[in-house]
Amino acid sequence: MVPGLPIGLFTLLTLAQGAPAAAESIPIRVDFEAPAGCSSVDAFYTGLLTRMDRARRAAAGEDAVHLSVRLTRAGARVRGELRLLEGPGGGDTRRVEGESCDAVVEVLSLTAALALTAQPARVMPPPPPPPPPPVRVSPPARSSSSSSSSSSSPTKPPESSAPPQEPAPPPEPPPPPPPPPPAAVLVTPAPPQPLRGRHYQLGLQAVAADVISSSVSVGGGLAARIEGHGGGGPGASLGLTFLYVPNDLVQSADDVSVRWFALAAIGCPGWGLGRVLTVQPCAQAIGGWLAATGQGLTNPRSVGRTWWSVGALLRAGAHFGGGFSLELEAGATVPLIGRRFVSTTPERTVGETPTVSPIVALGLSRSL
Repeated sequence: MVPGLPIGLFTLLTLAQGAPAAAESIPIRVDFEAPAGCSSVDAFYTGLLTRMDRARRAAAGEDAVHLSVRLTRAGARVRGELRLLEGPGGGDTRRVEGESCDAVVEVLSLTAALALTAQPARVMPPPPPPPPPPVRVSPPARSSSSSSSSSSSPTKPPESSAPPQEPAPPPEPPPPPPPPPPAAVLVTPAPPQPLRGRHYQLGLQAVAADVISSSVSVGGGLAARIEGHGGGGPGASLGLTFLYVPNDLVQSADDVSVRWFALAAIGCPGWGLGRVLTVQPCAQAIGGWLAATGQGLTNPRSVGRTWWSVGALLRAGAHFGGGFSLELEAGATVPLIGRRFVSTTPERTVGETPTVSPIVALGLSRSL
């Protein structure tokens, strides 16, 4: 024990030096970049700190876990990017896309919380044990001389032949242990969160339909629809498609030339399969105008009749990046009113509406 140090104080110091250090909280520093009025860094901190007990905002100049959050707008949607700034090369980057700034910031804060919670707490290493106190050896006490009762001369006191021992020098303290490597924080991807809301689709189609029994008509269509998010699959949708389908676009009409102008209303209940490749059933109702002109006649005439039909279709889609999709629709409708076109001299039927009219459309659409 060191001279002059009370025994109680030395015991307290020894116990304090040997006590293990508690786990430290994780200081977080966030660089936040977003358009004006698009959420805030406080909203990100709130979402992160409510999910983590050991996290806190880093003080100025403190060594901390460094996160970068960047929001950008892409049309009506918001894109978010979360990045861990761990060194000169940067770290992992996670991206999400949503309908609003608050929804994207909420998902990014959840992603950061899941990653940081999965890491073990950093514990400070215990300090090295104190060096042993130096040992001090006191010189031996000299014996006192005794007086003689006889008349002889007094004897000399014995003297020690060995010199007094000097105190041993204290041992060198052990070198301090090397500092532990910094704990690595790995941002792991969070499970994708289904975004709620709706979006709009515009598309162009190539259409083939049997609108008159004598030939197959080929034309095109312009489609627009509104569709809700289905939580991982195709959602419910409602759309309109304008159709122009003649029967002489790719080949010459035989007895009658037909022009079919129609507007199709298509509704899908949201039942379907898949996320990238989707299949879903839909119902459709079509109203339009059927114009016919006789061919190969001395006095050809043109007539027009209304078209009304109802039916169903099956829509298959392949979804690509950037909101583009390739869609194939195959269905059939039943004409509510039958039409027949007749030529005279001699009188004969040159065309009529079928009992069931099949329709096939292949198109490219874009989500807005």
